Amino acid sequence: MSVRQEIIDGIAEILWGSAWADHAEEHECTSLSGMQIEAIMPSVPKEASQLAQDLARKFESMNGATLDTLYAIALKADGQTSYPGSGKSSPESFGSNLAFMAMGAGVSWFDDHDKFPLKKPYLENYDLRILADEKCRKDGNAACKECGFYNRESKAKCANCGKKL
Repeated sequence: MSVRQEIIDGIAEILWGSAWADHAEEHECTSLSGMQIEAIMPSVPKEASQLAQDLARKFESMNGATLDTLYAIALKADGQTSYPGSGKSSPESFGSNLAFMAMGAGVSWFDDHDKFPLKKPYLENYDLRILADEKCRKDGNAACKECGFYNRESKAKCANCGKKL
């Protein structure tokens, strides 16, 4: 997997995790107490992956550099010369932090790393919150036989995989 894709996967996981956690907290369909959201949330749907791709392109456009280049600049600011496989300096962690920064969540790459010039877009992920509501099984929403995604009763096709319900 490319560094760019790892960064985008980190973005998608946070965008979806945030939307799903907001849903679960308000709807009280899942206890979040003491849990790591990423460990209990449903899998990242294609809509979150698409939104992550869109956000990645906005970061690239605003900064005149690819995600790979921005990540390399971030590592260089920290005095690192190689890509770490995991941890707080991994590509996925970089993506996660970009998502938090774009959402204005108060978490930043710069909390644990040296600063470098970075322009950030602003993102609201209301559509993913609505999607999380639709995925909820508590309201008796129908599960897709193909992918397990929970859809509102009014849907004729699965919002996740497109199969007929």
